[in-house]
Amino acid sequence: MVLTKTNASFRVHMRKLPSRKPKASGVTDRTSKKLEYSVQVSLRDTGELFTVHKCRGRTKICELKTALELIAGIPSDCQRLSYLDQGDLVDESTFNFNGIIARSIITMMIWPYNGLPALVRAAVSGDICKLMSILGRSDSAGSSQPLGTSLPSPWPSHRLFPALFVSTHRGKKAAVQFLIANGACVKSQTPQGRTALHAAAYQGCTECIDILVAAGAPVHVRDLGGVAPIDAARHAGHQTSVRLLSLSRWQERTAEARPRFHLDPSELFAHQHFCSNLRTCLCGPQAQRYMAQMRSRGREPRSQLCPVVSQHGKRHRLHQQHSHLCEELRATQ
Repeated sequence: MVLTKTNASFRVHMRKLPSRKPKASGVTDRTSKKLEYSVQVSLRDTGELFTVHKCRGRTKICELKTALELIAGIPSDCQRLSYLDQGDLVDESTFNFNGIIARSIITMMIWPYNGLPALVRAAVSGDICKLMSILGRSDSAGSSQPLGTSLPSPWPSHRLFPALFVSTHRGKKAAVQFLIANGACVKSQTPQGRTALHAAAYQGCTECIDILVAAGAPVHVRDLGGVAPIDAARHAGHQTSVRLLSLSRWQERTAEARPRFHLDPSELFAHQHFCSNLRTCLCGPQAQRYMAQMRSRGREPRSQLCPVVSQHGKRHRLHQQHSHLCEELRATQ
């Protein structure tokens, strides 16, 4: 607004300000990347510290547990998360609701049932003697049972698989072999649908991948997010694990395929349709080559010898010409 003085009176001139477009309700890509931050998760039972990237204020605790299955190697049903106090974080609550900020530390504990904390500590260390003593101990009476060739039936579902998942994630080859030999199921899945092969692929443990695949671990299984073990290895950047899993998938597909001795006409090539009567096998050290002129179906094919004839063919022609000359000379005589 500008004031001008003319004839002792004031006139007001209004200047039109440039219009500003309202901001869109959604955030742009740059702002969304700025809103992402990382937090740290401390596993109290083992003293390990893990970093989770690409967190936001609207990230839910259940989503954090899903990411920690591959990052920390602990199944989501065994995780107990807390922040600033001993209270458990609700799965459906967000980071903003719990006041979690960037570069903060979230505490993870193992639920104290079925002896899981001691089992996880033994699996992280890879100590087979500790695993034997813990798995051979009864939950209710606390008495020990003899450990034979296989463990009691109630244990593989809720004790053996968490130990196998953690040992595979840490790359403890001897512990993985021991657990599989004593009844651990390689096809068991976490609440998120992940197997021990997902953990081995994400960590790039090629030796554990070989052990699991040899024990019958499914290579094509996908979790609830549609991620296969080969996708987890590719996301983590382990190219050796990707090639190994690709080979395992190829071997699994070829093992199911059955060879057929009779081909369907739709599976034949063009030369098999039109030139099936031509002799294509190689004969002798110097075989003749041929060229087939393709025609549409229903017409008679034409075939002719290649102009480049073998040395054996030249000798044969010279011999024929010589024999014809001899016969003509005899006829004239």
